[in-house]
Amino acid sequence: MKVPVNLHNVKGLEALPPATYPVRIDAVTSKESKTHKPMAEIKMAVTAEGLNNKLFTNVMLDGTADWKWKEIYEATGAPFNESGFDTDDLISAECLVTVDVEIYEGKEKNQIGKFLKI
Repeated sequence: MKVPVNLHNVKGLEALPPATYPVRIDAVTSKESKTHKPMAEIKMAVTAEGLNNKLFTNVMLDGTADWKWKEIYEATGAPFNESGFDTDDLISAECLVTVDVEIYEGKEKNQIGKFLKI
């Protein structure tokens, strides 16, 4: 398929300025940390009008970040109980996230702070 686009003139997505943004969770996938511990990568789409940015964050699954999982589930309204939670329940859930900017390998990168209810 031939696409008539001059990619030399296309800019990459820039980091969002620090603020609070509405997001939709698009995917939660299992990963392993650099220290070989289980974690999940949460991929989100910013749903604010005029923005098409994607965000992601990693959350440990080894018990050290249970507070973060609780924050995420309370912000999205997804179900959880005494026996645990299912990350599939987060797919398509919406909430707010606070976003900061950090420098990583010389480039500005977004860092997710808190998950908040809409």
